[in-house]
Amino acid sequence: MFSISKIFTLIIILLAITFIFKILSKKRKPSKVKDPKNLDVSKCPSCGVWTSEKICTNNNCPFDN
Repeated sequence: MFSISKIFTLIIILLAITFIFKILSKKRKPSKVKDPKNLDVSKCPSCGVWTSEKICTNNNCPFDN
């Protein structure tokens, strides 16, 4: 029914599958560093602060928010 060799083989297979999934998951993670060429930002014409919003988010900006 169960033998030491079958259990040992099952453990080896499970460990191999676990390591394969760990390697694949590391490759799929997006990098935390974004490419500055792909950022959707604009510069406020008045204060010069870069923002991803449509309006300036700087509280000290003289431009009408």
